[in-house]
Amino acid sequence: MSNQVQIDVCLCTFMRPELLKATLTSIERQQLSPDINVKVFVVDNDANASAEFVINEFKMRGLIDIVYDVEPEQNIALARNRSVSMGKGDYVAFIDDDEVASEIWLKQLLDCLHQYDADAVLGPVIPLYPPNAPSWAIEVGLVDRPNFKTGTTINFGRTGNTLVKRSLLESYDGPFDPEFGLSGGSDSLFFRRAAKNGAKLIWCNESTVEEAVPPERMTFGFLKKRSFRGGQSYARIFLPAASFLEKIFWFLKRFIYTLTAILLWPLALIFGQKYLARVTRKLFLNLGQLSVLTGRYFYEYRK
Repeated sequence: MSNQVQIDVCLCTFMRPELLKATLTSIERQQLSPDINVKVFVVDNDANASAEFVINEFKMRGLIDIVYDVEPEQNIALARNRSVSMGKGDYVAFIDDDEVASEIWLKQLLDCLHQYDADAVLGPVIPLYPPNAPSWAIEVGLVDRPNFKTGTTINFGRTGNTLVKRSLLESYDGPFDPEFGLSGGSDSLFFRRAAKNGAKLIWCNESTVEEAVPPERMTFGFLKKRSFRGGQSYARIFLPAASFLEKIFWFLKRFIYTLTAILLWPLALIFGQKYLARVTRKLFLNLGQLSVLTGRYFYEYRK
């Protein structure tokens, strides 16, 4: 038992029972050597514990060791912090409740972490668009995330498809900032701080998870909302470390980009939805960054 490696899988959920079932089923199917022990910690961010019946089903099946708790205050950062605090494993893996992992997901993450002597390893989230998805959404990569060659050092991260040394998480108070708990971005802030402080973050392109794209995310309304929130979170994370002159230059560029996108809008309307989507994304990304000047934040995850 002394040679056993413990991986704690942290999974936060909010009122998505069917998606949660698919995620947990994919964790049950992980192909791992006998010296690797996996324990799953599910934190329900619904005060009514709406996911409890799902967890009880998986406990009865007995294929994975699973622990359930509730974070009653609606705040994804608090839920993540609770999930991390529940375990004592050597490594902590994160997966979202709408993601389905490949059968070698954890193995690939752990192998890559050892191979590159990394503090954290991140992998791709592959969007699965339905057959009736609008072509513009696929062409502009509406919910696509960047991919890199395995072994690439990166300076950012998020908690969908990630393996982290527990020692790195415990070196930060929290480690996820509740100030970002309703707006999103607490995971991005953590990994940004970790990279700046010398943590080694590595990309593993083989450790894949898939995410089904629901119809409500394939609209211009979602594109505007997600772009605005993303731009705002980006500015909140990266701007505090900038000098006064850098901030002036930053906002000047954002203003110029915003004005350019507005001027291009009529042309985009002529050339079709794909071009309109690209201009819309640029416009709302920059509007989101400019919005931090107001001190008022967009809470995308407030229900």
